[in-house]
Amino acid sequence: MTDDHEIDSATWWRDELIIGIQLATGMKGEFAERFADSLLCVMRKRNGGREIYIPVIDNTIRKDAQQRYASIKKEFNGRNMRELMRKYKVSKRTIYRACKK
Repeated sequence: MTDDHEIDSATWWRDELIIGIQLATGMKGEFAERFADSLLCVMRKRNGGREIYIPVIDNTIRKDAQQRYASIKKEFNGRNMRELMRKYKVSKRTIYRACKK
């Protein structure tokens, strides 16, 4: 992965944590941002470099994922990995997993 992708990923995680903190606790602004930064720091120390998978619970979302996997498998030609990663906003591992099914 490129440094740009790692920065984008960290920014995405930070934004998701801020939203989650705000929704779960009602914490606003700078307080939620500081808490998110602290959580992200702990996550980096404990899981730095590791892909983190968060399983889906909702069956509707699971169906969408199955349809996405089928589309990925159909479109993958061995040379378009990065294109599919961007198109479907998934990791390389997810592309391989979809093609395996």
